[in-house]
Amino acid sequence: MTTIEVHGLEIFGHHGALDEERRYGRKYLFDITLEVSGDSGRTDRLEDTVDYRNIVTLVKDLGSNGLVGLIAVGLIMWLFSKRSIA
Repeated sequence: MTTIEVHGLEIFGHHGALDEERRYGRKYLFDITLEVSGDSGRTDRLEDTVDYRNIVTLVKDLGSNGLVGLIAVGLIMWLFSKRSIA
């Protein structure tokens, strides 16, 4: 099992329950840890693991499109679509 960590990922978004939060926006900070099985960590091939750049792109895309609450769900769906998870 390999651990992939992304710490201090900062995005700006217009989210929240209050009108001011949605109007002016704010910074959101994410720390992401994934435990990946399979050949991850045994080879240097990106296709054998999860490329952290894809994780960063997905979080930024979801967060900038007003979907901060769906980032965890989006990551899980993306992982299942890209990897064979036993």
